[in-house]
Amino acid sequence: MKEISIYRLILFLIILTAVKIYPESSLLNDARAAEKTGKYEDAVQLYNKWLNKNIGSDDYYEILIHMLSIEKNPEMALKFQKGFENKINSENKSDFYERMARTEEMLGYIDEAEESYRKAWLSSGRVNSKALLSSAVLLFSMGKKDAAEKTAKKVYSESKDNSTIIKSLILLASIYESSGWDAKAEKLLLDVKKRYKNSELMPGVLASLFKLYKKEKNAGKSDQIFKELQISFPDSIYYAIVNPDNSNIKLFPNPGLLFNMPTERSEKEIKTYSVQAGSFSVEENAIYLVKDLKRAGFKAYVNGTSINGRKYFRAIIGPINSFKEAQKVVDNLTQKGYSGFIVK
Repeated sequence: MKEISIYRLILFLIILTAVKIYPESSLLNDARAAEKTGKYEDAVQLYNKWLNKNIGSDDYYEILIHMLSIEKNPEMALKFQKGFENKINSENKSDFYERMARTEEMLGYIDEAEESYRKAWLSSGRVNSKALLSSAVLLFSMGKKDAAEKTAKKVYSESKDNSTIIKSLILLASIYESSGWDAKAEKLLLDVKKRYKNSELMPGVLASLFKLYKKEKNAGKSDQIFKELQISFPDSIYYAIVNPDNSNIKLFPNPGLLFNMPTERSEKEIKTYSVQAGSFSVEENAIYLVKDLKRAGFKAYVNGTSINGRKYFRAIIGPINSFKEAQKVVDNLTQKGYSGFIVK
């Protein structure tokens, strides 16, 4: 009798466990099925329910990021991110805050984005210098030059990544130039040009020098830099910036509305789609992201637009022929550590 009772107890526990697990597994299966049939709003709700029931799961963060990638409303995506902020383990915190910062920046919440970038840096044990650099760029865009300079110098002194170091120096030069310290900016840029002459970011350094010499009305030096860009980097996006009329790159093709989200019902009315991977108030941020996206194999470009009188620079992938193909691009972005959403 005692053995039968033990077996009954074991059977009861198995049934109890099955009852607990089944609905959660079913939620995930239902979410994937809804997504597969294009019912993205239903899929998001089901993924959200699963996430709230499976905190600590090995797949938790991966599923959260996937859910955010199919949420077409950036405001709702940000709401989800804030709701899950305290449920993310320390291993994923830095990446999570960086993604949240990009969403906030995309929506124009610059102060919040700067804070989130800084949280991403702190959560990484102060090794995510790219996040700190983004914080510095936003501080500069808000006119907080002293804080931006201090932060950029910290990036320069602590980063071990040459690209990030060069970007921090270009930012410092921009801060100096905007403060009227043109000679200091020129000296810094010329030093970067000499020390990092083989860097893929050299076109950016040259473009910064060109801008500085144009401002100073130094025709001799600006012409020299222009020729260097034209000969050595004719397909660079930086050459397109200094010579938009004759460049192979079109920077601002037909700007559209920032949050003009398509639905499957409107698909027949739309010839092509695009995926927005980022939107920035500072042009250099969009340029850097586009370069990264191109290296990752995406057909990306910078698109400029004005919303409520404010200029934004968007990193766009496209054109894409169908909504489903655009969704595949979003999934591919997520797998490679980026984020994005579909736009007309």
